Amino acid sequence: MVQLELDPKVERQLIDAAKARGLKPEAYVSQLIESAVSLTAEKHPNLADMQRFFDGMASLSDKIPILPDEAFTRECFYKDHG
Repeated sequence: MVQLELDPKVERQLIDAAKARGLKPEAYVSQLIESAVSLTAEKHPNLADMQRFFDGMASLSDKIPILPDEAFTRECFYKDHG
């Protein structure tokens, strides 16, 4: 069990938001935390996910055309932005 001490203003906002959704404050807080945790997990893939991603990229690397160094100049990237 985790207990939090909130600023009274934040607690009031939390209670109001929970009521607006037809939830008890505890259930609303639980949903918020679960959502935040899942977003954090999505932003930070594990090592196996990263390996699959990079293997997938590498498997197509032989199809990337060879470009001259001039293709990577600032002027080349921003030629339409005068």
